[in-house]
Amino acid sequence: MNAVMNVVLIVQTVVVLVVNSDCTISPACTLCWHGFRLATIWLGCLIITVDPGSRKVHHPALSDDGPDYLMTPQAMQALVQTNLNRTISNARIEPVALPLCPSVSLYLISEDYPRGKLEHDEMIAILNDPAYWAFCWASGQVLARYIISHPDTFKGRTVLDFGAGSGVVAVAAAKAGAARVIACDIDPLALDACRANAELNKVEIHLLDDIDRLAEPVDMIIAADVLYDRDNISWLDRLPALAPHVIVADSRFKQVELHGYDVIDRVTATTIPDLDEMKEFNHVKIYELKAG
Repeated sequence: MNAVMNVVLIVQTVVVLVVNSDCTISPACTLCWHGFRLATIWLGCLIITVDPGSRKVHHPALSDDGPDYLMTPQAMQALVQTNLNRTISNARIEPVALPLCPSVSLYLISEDYPRGKLEHDEMIAILNDPAYWAFCWASGQVLARYIISHPDTFKGRTVLDFGAGSGVVAVAAAKAGAARVIACDIDPLALDACRANAELNKVEIHLLDDIDRLAEPVDMIIAADVLYDRDNISWLDRLPALAPHVIVADSRFKQVELHGYDVIDRVTATTIPDLDEMKEFNHVKIYELKAG
């Protein structure tokens, strides 16, 4: 699987070959790359000029008055399970305590996820709707641990989790004592996961479907796994315009230093469940920028 991942992470056009061939590829391998592909689209669509109405997500959890946690925990888990099965029909969701910060639990795809050859229709479903929010990527786990270990940095602050995915770092910020936490993601299924994981951890987070719709000042922006593509590097300049304190965790950007940012931690970790990625993607760095 590593050989396949090396190809899909470098040459995006291999997708066409995979979909139209009989080669064996696991759902996790496909989800790994297509999670990154979707994130590129999701970040890029905020950069290019498009009709804002075309990006608006009509989501029951979005409210000007705060989070809407009217569903029971069982119903929330069932919702996340249903969302996952839209992509992989026989995969299971289960609550998992993160190894590096066991005080945070997430609804994640189970360790026994299907690893065999995918049917054509299921491959197409993954291409169209990758469930990247069903994994805790290495950088997310590492940043969550950092947040939990440094509560004084986050206590009493308004914090925005940019590109929230599962909401792992948003949940960690809420547990660390942030006064208000906003999880921002344009994927409505990711917002479902954020909402379910907030309830699982008994914390309150607010949901935002487009960072351009942010209507309040924030003290901090936190983000994990958004620098894997050089096209996204421009966000390092844009995010400080929205908050005076930015913390970013990433394992895919090879440059040791980022302009204006300091490296404040280095940790080795894996994605949960483990996707058997290339070892270099297990080395996570945390970067920080403070105004002034």
